[in-house]
Amino acid sequence: MSRWAKYLGLAIPLLGIMSPWHIVNAAALPLVGGLIYGYLAEKRRHVALSPAAALVPVALVLLYYALTNAARLARFLEIFPIFALLWVLFWVVFFTMGATAGYILRHRPVKS
Repeated sequence: MSRWAKYLGLAIPLLGIMSPWHIVNAAALPLVGGLIYGYLAEKRRHVALSPAAALVPVALVLLYYALTNAARLARFLEIFPIFALLWVLFWVVFFTMGATAGYILRHRPVKS
């Protein structure tokens, strides 16, 4: 898989900053990003690594919030740890589902 494709699939979930809808941030954009990531994957190994790859945008979002308002982020994580955990799990699950679907859509068996 080329590097730009990998980065494109990982960058799509970050567009959630522009949307106020939580369903877009937690499910739709990770699913689309995973779909692109999986569709452009050349090997099953890339799809198997997609849960770890989904943590890259999660880390970037947390870093962004830590740099902009660390006290507010710390308070949110202290008060609502289950919401933060669910957010991370949703990103990983939907990104992985998208990567699997993209890989399956690209690699259809040829019927003779």
